[in-house]
Amino acid sequence: MEGPSSGWVSVPVVGGPLVAAALLAPFAVRSLRPDRPLLDPRVFRVRGLRAGSLGVGTASFGLFSLFYVNAQYLQYAKGYSPRPPS
Repeated sequence: MEGPSSGWVSVPVVGGPLVAAALLAPFAVRSLRPDRPLLDPRVFRVRGLRAGSLGVGTASFGLFSLFYVNAQYLQYAKGYSPRPPS
């Protein structure tokens, strides 16, 4: 959301995904230690589970993107107000 206003190579835009990736690595390493982890990263070695997780994630991203674009379309192209009629 900050890309157009801050610039696509600014610290908030590029730093967010980098921080997320940097925090994911220690989480995965720590999850490999206990006998019964909350989320075992080894389950993603199963091709079907990995593909299903990526598919559901992609579909969810696309669906919520459609909600966002649809709201923009209704407000700016069609002229509807976000407020209910009084």
